[in-house]
Amino acid sequence: MRRKGRQQNRRAIVSDAGLAPTVLAMVAQFTPIQRVLLCQQGTLQATLSAYLGRPVGVELKKQEKSADGRWKRTVNLVADGKVVCWAYSTLVVDIAALWPDIERGELGIGRILEKWRIKAEWELRDVEQDDRTFSRRYTLKAPKLRYDIQETFEKAMFR
Repeated sequence: MRRKGRQQNRRAIVSDAGLAPTVLAMVAQFTPIQRVLLCQQGTLQATLSAYLGRPVGVELKKQEKSADGRWKRTVNLVADGKVVCWAYSTLVVDIAALWPDIERGELGIGRILEKWRIKAEWELRDVEQDDRTFSRRYTLKAPKLRYDIQETFEKAMFR
């Protein structure tokens, strides 16, 4: 049974003052490390590496670009050959300089934004959990780009 951690039609945007009360309410029923992962706004790879004590890389599973210019992307974040997170993304990017980094699939999408020094607005849209997993859906927006991302984690790794 999936339990949603949000109230209907409530989305939360972070401010420079920290996490909004709506974000904190959305993640209240999760463990501390799960809350950290669910609320991470920068690159998730660095946070996972710090927690796990080893490098975390991107494993591109599938990527396709549609005629309307959207990328659909499936990646695993992997540490020592073990999947620590799997992610599904839809990217709309009207900044041609970013396209080669997206197409190569070697960088996580958060890392691409860091590389190009693009500051995006982060919006946590939904959190869910069941007996085995927990996940988040969020959006990153900046002029000429939008990322919609869902990331899922195994609870056993992050108690």
